[in-house]
Amino acid sequence: MGANLKFHPVSLHVIRGGAAYCGYKLGRIRQTEISKDRNRAKYITTIEGYPLDLDNPSLLDHQRTLNACFVNDIQVLRVWQTRGTKIYAEIMVQLEVPPSEDLSWLIDTAEGEIEGVE
Repeated sequence: MGANLKFHPVSLHVIRGGAAYCGYKLGRIRQTEISKDRNRAKYITTIEGYPLDLDNPSLLDHQRTLNACFVNDIQVLRVWQTRGTKIYAEIMVQLEVPPSEDLSWLIDTAEGEIEGVE
């Protein structure tokens, strides 16, 4: 059995739900790589169903359509098909963490008010 990596920058329900919103049904989502310091994780999943309005879609059509389902933090890197006609997708999640903001403007003034708030 493989190791459970257990670090997910976003919930797997978000990935599954985004795909379902566009008409895709994903199979088991298996984590293949993590990078906690970069807030990044990669997954491989099977595509078990796709929108009926896609008439004989190519693998590139699947990749483009799936990428349109997600925000920029979730990207479909590649889609491929095995000889057994299973379709797989490699998905990368990378959250952009903003640098810590300077919140010094929230410090109380001498009058007991908070600057920037009216």
